[in-house]
Amino acid sequence: MAGVGSPQSAQAVFMIPPKHFGFNAQTAVTNHFQDSGMSSGTWNTAALAEFDGVVSILQKNNVEVIVFEDKDVHITPDSIFPNNWISCHYSGDIVLYPMLTKNRRIERRPDIAKELMARFGYGRIIDLSPMEEQCMYLEGTGSVVFDHQNR
Repeated sequence: MAGVGSPQSAQAVFMIPPKHFGFNAQTAVTNHFQDSGMSSGTWNTAALAEFDGVVSILQKNNVEVIVFEDKDVHITPDSIFPNNWISCHYSGDIVLYPMLTKNRRIERRPDIAKELMARFGYGRIIDLSPMEEQCMYLEGTGSVVFDHQNR
């Protein structure tokens, strides 16, 4: 379905609370922002406080926040960054991205993609994750902003 939301801004945001957030040895090789000296408990406590604060501010400003709880099936320390494995587009597409490390790949959640399709009318999932088998990776990023009106 083309025209999901606004071409300029999203109708809502979804977030995953930092249930298992902490140092990730698999991604530390390519992510130099991580601090191996900080314990998972310390990371998680600070991240949860920040998460709750962001949710509160967004809601106070009338932004719909959908919270998907992290799963306990696998410990995924970076699951609070779903923008690396999924993106939603005004065209009506949801894109799933190929991830470099194995513990980031298990963050991909079909239940989230299906819920977003049902809730907002997205019509198609473009799944690029099979590229992982060919050692090709294209992790998404939340820093990309598409200015559709002022190209």
